[in-house]
Amino acid sequence: EVAYYGVPSTLITLIITFLYFSLFQYYTKGKTLGKLICGLEVVSTDKKELKLSQVIIRSAIIDSILTSSILLIMVLFLTKASFIKLSIFVQILDAALLFTSFGMIIYRNDGVGLHDYLAKTRVILSSEKEYFLEDNNEIKDAKIVNEKTTDITEKTEKIKITRKKTTKKGDK
Repeated sequence: EVAYYGVPSTLITLIITFLYFSLFQYYTKGKTLGKLICGLEVVSTDKKELKLSQVIIRSAIIDSILTSSILLIMVLFLTKASFIKLSIFVQILDAALLFTSFGMIIYRNDGVGLHDYLAKTRVILSSEKEYFLEDNNEIKDAKIVNEKTTDITEKTEKIKITRKKTTKKGDK
């Protein structure tokens, strides 16, 4: 019963989360307020315009929209005993999705998490978008690991230098 009374607030939270992380990000071409402040944006790996389906897939996983929706449906249609048993599984699934995504971001050279991998998207520096969109360029090893500088322009310059060196080696 307690879970059932939380349905309206859970539904409102889901709607707000969906509107902000899916629709807002889609209509602002892959940017949320945080990404705007940090100079980041989400792009499609096929170098075409970001699709609504891609943004929804990302949000469903990383913003827990998928698992929250499942829990909401379960509250409405399952008995209390069934809900309690299955909700633990759904919460474990949510944690597994998030930890897998964060683990992939940390340990993959390209910094792509599960949510980006499934949605076929990347998060890039907005200043690097033109480079990313060029025909033969891919963003590889763009993650800066163990970097002691905090100035974003310094980091951007170091990425550009690394890419120029990589491009020159590939041209020979």
